[in-house]
Amino acid sequence: IDILKPVCFILVFNILIFFINKNELISYKFFILIKSLIIFLYFFTKKFILKKYFKFLLICTYLFISFSFLNYFYLKKNFNKKENNKIFISNNFNNLKLKHYPNIYHIIPDGLTNIKNHPLENQKMIKKITEDNQLDIFTNSTSNYPNTFLSLPSLLNGSLFLENLKFYENQFNHTIKNSAFHNFLLKNNYKIFWYKTKWLGSKCNKKYQCMNSNIFENEITKSYLKIFNISIRWFPKLKYSITKKLPVTHLDLVHKDLDKINKFSNPKYVFAYMNLPHSPYSVNQNCYPIYLLSIQNSSFTENQYYHQVNCLFLQIDRLVKKIKQFDKNPLIIIQSDTGWSFSDNPDPKKPKVKWKNQQFENFIAASSNFNCIKKNKIISNADFLLSILNCHSSSKITNLKNNTMYDAYYDDHPKTGLLYKRNN
Repeated sequence: IDILKPVCFILVFNILIFFINKNELISYKFFILIKSLIIFLYFFTKKFILKKYFKFLLICTYLFISFSFLNYFYLKKNFNKKENNKIFISNNFNNLKLKHYPNIYHIIPDGLTNIKNHPLENQKMIKKITEDNQLDIFTNSTSNYPNTFLSLPSLLNGSLFLENLKFYENQFNHTIKNSAFHNFLLKNNYKIFWYKTKWLGSKCNKKYQCMNSNIFENEITKSYLKIFNISIRWFPKLKYSITKKLPVTHLDLVHKDLDKINKFSNPKYVFAYMNLPHSPYSVNQNCYPIYLLSIQNSSFTENQYYHQVNCLFLQIDRLVKKIKQFDKNPLIIIQSDTGWSFSDNPDPKKPKVKWKNQQFENFIAASSNFNCIKKNKIISNADFLLSILNCHSSSKITNLKNNTMYDAYYDDHPKTGLLYKRNN
């Protein structure tokens, strides 16, 4: 009974804090530290007939429970999931009927900017790799929103959000793993393979094959370890020091799993959301992990960004070549969520904030043999999936003109704010 008392304390403590501090989140780390101190004192002052290592294990367990409860009460807002469709203008995936169902490999590089913004050397490299792999680049592609948590739900649901929408980030996150596009795929007997980042918004739906889910690929674990000044990179570094095997990173994870994926007879859809070339600096231009090198990673530079772009396209080249060894007619889509700005972005907490133009200049490319869209057409993230699938649909969708861009201002922890039409 004495050992279980901290669980009751943690639960009551979090409920009280939730109601007392309902409208404004004081740093949740502050509450974690208070509870951690209380739990430490409780265990070290109580006399339990336990071995020391078991007592330490219990403390760690209770601290983790504490963090999890606080995360639940503070960062998760209840909302009616049945009302999700009210945040989108349309759902055209319901009207889509494909003539045939190809295997789809959907690569989403986080923050990959439009090809026109790259240095000349990088442009040549990207053009060569895409041409060699029969991929068309859409030079006038655009993101409708400046942030991942807005752009990704929009592109996967094939729709803009309602104008002047007051939003809550968790409401959008739910529409990523339960998108109209993914529901369309499930209805057509697709097997979905899901690769996520540490960002909670990319969490896998249990209906899919969750390919890279582990305790270290988790934003909660990362935040929890940060409290104790522990870097999540220490663990793979320790593993490398023992095994001497380089870790498989980013898009190479998909490459490694292709044989396993190919065993399924259903049409396949691979959702490969990768934290490249977005910060932090994780790999050099040859895809070697930075944490295995003695490099101080204090800030993210333009040079480091293009190193990661180089690594990304090396991995894309390897992946597409392997895919085509066993699949002669795949639909490969490279579609970044947003562009990237090297100058400081404005403070998102200021009402009527105007984001940098580069934040909207994203990168889109797709298999040439599936494409019926002009490569110089202005095409938005909200329209692209519907447009490329529309090329092979028996029921054509004609109202795809969602090129409007929106700014947004919001507060962090949790992200709540307002969307409004951008004034160009």
